[in-house]
Amino acid sequence: MRYMIVRYIQRPNGQFDEEVQVARSCRKRDLQEASVIVDFRKRRVEKAALGETSIPRNWETIVSYYYRYHPDTINQLCAYNGYTFEIKEIDDDVDESGTDSTINNDSTKNKTNTN
Repeated sequence: MRYMIVRYIQRPNGQFDEEVQVARSCRKRDLQEASVIVDFRKRRVEKAALGETSIPRNWETIVSYYYRYHPDTINQLCAYNGYTFEIKEIDDDVDESGTDSTINNDSTKNKTNTN
């Protein structure tokens, strides 16, 4: 298994259902319909969007986010592709640019704790 493919289906009441699929290959249909496609062999995010909204394509951030909800799937994909994934702690707060706020906070902590 190489790809994790995530689709979001909007219900009539406005809520979203999430469908996660693991696949050996990424088909043309997946590229057109999926919201998120993560390549675990190349450790790359092939696609990241929710409707018209683009999501930052940072592999570590995306995988860390989905790890909270699908740890067994992520661990199996990593093991199948010959490595382990160390979870990066992320915060649900995202600033207006779409950047995960913990990235900025972690870099600030590292700079201030160099004594």
